[in-house]
Amino acid sequence: MAGTTLSGLLQCQFFPLDSGLQTQLQTLSQTRLPKAREELASTDLVRRHAGVLGLSACILSSPYDVPDWMPQILMALSNHLNDPQPIEKLNDPEGGHRTFKRILL
Repeated sequence: MAGTTLSGLLQCQFFPLDSGLQTQLQTLSQTRLPKAREELASTDLVRRHAGVLGLSACILSSPYDVPDWMPQILMALSNHLNDPQPIEKLNDPEGGHRTFKRILL
């Protein structure tokens, strides 16, 4: 729900997708997670999830064109394919990027 809302706000240019926002989202998505599984409910997981969710929203905000910033964000998202739940679900072929692929085709 939050990703869809952010995507809509970016698409209607309620606020601009500038380099500052991209940097902030990429920094959040690069938050290191603890190695122990029992500690995954930490704030680090929430921060990383927020970053990946925001980057996914950026991708979905431009359904009909490929802006200059899009390849960089797609490459950043590819680093999260093996992340733990709930982050992994965003990059799952059945998840958010299927919509992007369907729009392009």
